[in-house]
Amino acid sequence: MSYTSRQMFLVLSVLALTTTMPFSAGVTNIRDVSAINNLYITLGAPSLHRWLAFGGDPCGEKWQGVVCDSSNITEIRIRDMKVGGSLSDTLADFSSIQVMDFSDNHISGTIPQALPSTIRNLSLSGNRFTGNIPFTLSFLTELSELSLGNNVLSGEIPDYFQQLTKLTKLYVSPFLSSPLWGSSMLTRLVI
Repeated sequence: MSYTSRQMFLVLSVLALTTTMPFSAGVTNIRDVSAINNLYITLGAPSLHRWLAFGGDPCGEKWQGVVCDSSNITEIRIRDMKVGGSLSDTLADFSSIQVMDFSDNHISGTIPQALPSTIRNLSLSGNRFTGNIPFTLSFLTELSELSLGNNVLSGEIPDYFQQLTKLTKLYVSPFLSSPLWGSSMLTRLVI
């Protein structure tokens, strides 16, 4: 059987596309697969069981530190796993995530400007984050717990946290001052 050059080009093009695109034949939402693949890359490809840079099935394969509800990643808990690298704005690509616990690692850089709007508990304490707390955190209307302490952040605790009506726990030690001191919405404020 003889192939024309056009048929050969079509076959090679399809093969090239299918071998370079991330693939997920599992149960995990493809948007979450892409988001966690990007997270793995920005963290510097740490030694986390089953995590991959491309494709995979975090929910079906039970990746280390990943909790799912049906096909959606709802929690990532990689506390004290000696993870380095940084975080990027691609964290906002998670479709339904509610808990992100990256505490007590070696993650550096600034806190991303874009974070998932579904996040309820964000724990970044005990890392090497620098810079100011981004004002975009005030857009996270579902946020109830925020832990940023023991980093190298600068400035004051922004007063825009008062807009976060569901925020009940805020850990920001060792900041020196806070316009939120005495705020009735917080059940726990650690400065």
